[in-house]
Amino acid sequence: MTVWIAAAFPIVFLVLAAILEHQRDPRSLRNPGRGIPLAIALGAAILLAVPQHLYLPLTASSLLLSKTMAVTCAAIAACGIFGRFKSRLAATLVVLAGMSLTSMTGRTR
Repeated sequence: MTVWIAAAFPIVFLVLAAILEHQRDPRSLRNPGRGIPLAIALGAAILLAVPQHLYLPLTASSLLLSKTMAVTCAAIAACGIFGRFKSRLAATLVVLAGMSLTSMTGRTR
């Protein structure tokens, strides 16, 4: 149960960041520099929320997936820092989501 609650935090952060960006400027999410990191982060958050045994039949590739997801989530956090978000709170939420996703990639189920 606590895994699901912990997995929900990045999703909530990303949805809130998207809402804040959309309220600030309705066309801002069409900009690839703002929309793509949010979409990739949301996909990564959903992928990390699903138990690994459902989409990862081979345990040998688990380490590769973990490293790939950690790098992807760290890049999402960097996009929050260096991205050109119109709202500082939205950028902070993206950084928090990326950092929490990065910490989630190392756990085992």
